[in-house]
Amino acid sequence: QCVSFKLKGLDEQDAEKIKVEVIFKGHETHRLALSNWDSQDLVAAWTLPVSSSGLSSGTYFFHFLVNGTFALSGEHVRMGNWNCLHYSDAVRRYLLTRDGNLPPFLDGQSVERTRSKKITDMETKAVVGSASSADVSHEEPSGQIVRPYSVCGHLGGYGSEEEEETEQPKMKATAHYYASFAKEVTEGLFDRELMLRLDGIILPEKPQPPIGRNDVGGMALRLWAGAHLLKKAHGACEDAFFLDPHAIGVADGVGCMVQFASYGINAARYAAELMEFSCKALQQEGVASIDCIPNDVAERAARAMAHGESQAATYGASTVSVLCQQGNLVGVANLGDSGFMVLRKGPSGMYIVMKSEEQQHSWNCPYQLTRLPRTLINRFPKLQLDKAADCDRYTVQVREGDLVLMFSDGLRDNLHDREIISLVNRALSPAAADLVGLLDRCTPPEQVAKSLALAAQERSVDPNAKVPFVEYSKRHGFDCIGGKQDDITVVAAWVVPDESQPVDEDLDLDAVMEDMHLREEEERRLAEEARLAEEARLEEEARLAEEARLEEEARLAEEARLEEEARLEEEARLEEEARLEEEARLADEARLAEEARLAEEERLAAEAEEAGDDATPAADSASVATSTVSQEYTFAPEAAEQGDEEEGKGAGRRRRQGDLAGKIHSAKRPTNTFERRNGDANQLAAGSKSNKKEKLGSRRTEFRPVSATARP
Repeated sequence: QCVSFKLKGLDEQDAEKIKVEVIFKGHETHRLALSNWDSQDLVAAWTLPVSSSGLSSGTYFFHFLVNGTFALSGEHVRMGNWNCLHYSDAVRRYLLTRDGNLPPFLDGQSVERTRSKKITDMETKAVVGSASSADVSHEEPSGQIVRPYSVCGHLGGYGSEEEEETEQPKMKATAHYYASFAKEVTEGLFDRELMLRLDGIILPEKPQPPIGRNDVGGMALRLWAGAHLLKKAHGACEDAFFLDPHAIGVADGVGCMVQFASYGINAARYAAELMEFSCKALQQEGVASIDCIPNDVAERAARAMAHGESQAATYGASTVSVLCQQGNLVGVANLGDSGFMVLRKGPSGMYIVMKSEEQQHSWNCPYQLTRLPRTLINRFPKLQLDKAADCDRYTVQVREGDLVLMFSDGLRDNLHDREIISLVNRALSPAAADLVGLLDRCTPPEQVAKSLALAAQERSVDPNAKVPFVEYSKRHGFDCIGGKQDDITVVAAWVVPDESQPVDEDLDLDAVMEDMHLREEEERRLAEEARLAEEARLEEEARLAEEARLEEEARLAEEARLEEEARLEEEARLEEEARLEEEARLADEARLAEEARLAEEERLAAEAEEAGDDATPAADSASVATSTVSQEYTFAPEAAEQGDEEEGKGAGRRRRQGDLAGKIHSAKRPTNTFERRNGDANQLAAGSKSNKKEKLGSRRTEFRPVSATARP
């Protein structure tokens, strides 16, 4: 069982873009899937299996959202602002298997092959039926016929000067008798299990509208009618009827008028004319149209009957019953023993909401419209005729799923109410069928009418049947038994939604499509703006990334430059430290060498003092040595002279020191080694030469020759 929604006039691309959702009252929202698109009719269908929504068996109200717009589906029962369905796989399986047409099963549940037909596919034209459309009964009565024809109450009660009165025979009663119906009666109906299957399943009352919605009232209604007319075995058929989407009627011509056929009387034709003109009076341009009588549906029915009476041109007599439906009201004008009945499905089956009462002047003498020629009226000077104004009027509320029956006395006289109810309980109304999603399994109204007519006919030829006419006769003092053979006309009409009428809350598809296209354009515009914004964002990000890259490269280059500068500074620092260390080392070496020299000078001076100033050759030798050392070390005389100048010593002492210096220098390592080192030191520490000289001079002044007397 599926929830369905259909839209017409859509191409496939638009259908795929539309979003259809269903909201079950008190439950979650579910999205429907596009299940079918008819390229010929441009009809798109969306469905949702009820089983997938997680609902248990029961009756549910729901509505739809089409692109967010409230909508109702024409594929389900409609009640105000809601759609309605009854979810029951067991009921559906029973209805599907009844005709041996069980569809395949999917996951244990039956799958519907095609969508059920809609009420709009059913007959909606006005139809007038008469003796020409009657079925002929081929059954012969096995006993005496109680009343083969109706009695004309006006002509039968008065005698003429030319005719003698005749007596009506009295029939003797026999034992009461009840019997079941033949198989032909129930053909086309469901079995008795239907009532059990539908036990408790009724069309619920309309709930409050959804939040934010106004109550649109009930769905417009109409009648889906069908008729069946059975002719009696002997004599002409005088019954007639008419069908219309909003009206039905039955006329039963008085059979005994056949004795006045020589006066031009034809009851069958008269009944047909009554139906024809009554039907025309109820049409849009008729005298009983809704425009002429907008607020009284029973008055419309009576006006239609009166119009038929005034317009009929044939002579005859007939009972008449005219029914008019307007909105949720039915108005009936009934004259005579024909009648109507409204039945409704309750929790335990069908029950009678209202039925008409017979109008009888006396036993077997119903009220009737009569039109007679002047010659015949003159024969009966005391004759008083019934008029359409003498009819009984009824007004009753109806609702979707009700069954309206209209019939001639051939049904009323032969079937009890309980028998009628037992038969209609085996008929599935369109409302109940649509409630479970199987509208095509409903029982057509002509089938209901046929079954009832056949059942009445079966009782009419049963000599032992205890029919209502027997009980009616007993109340009037007539003892009779068996059925009453007569023409039998039954009109059955289901009350169904009138889908031809516009509904205030119907979905405006053009507005939805326009809104969708505008929204698509807006979405495209926003998408284009988003795309351009995204491109701009990406371009900006790329620009910022490039700037960041360039900044990073500049930073890294700056860091590299700073690192290089730091490295160079570090190298320069290290070189400077190395240079200073080397200078310090050379200075230390020079200092040590100077200290060693001075120590050597002191030692030599001491030795010289010990030796005395005795040997000239030794002095000459020392002079030569001093000369040699002075040539090798140019700084030694200069340092010596500077030291002498500072100390202000005498010439003799300078000479002695020069001699000692010559001795000291002559005792050092070879000249070439010392000169190489001294030359390197001079190159590395050129700037500190004067300092060194000062240091050397100061150190030199500290040494003094040791006198001979001071030596130990």
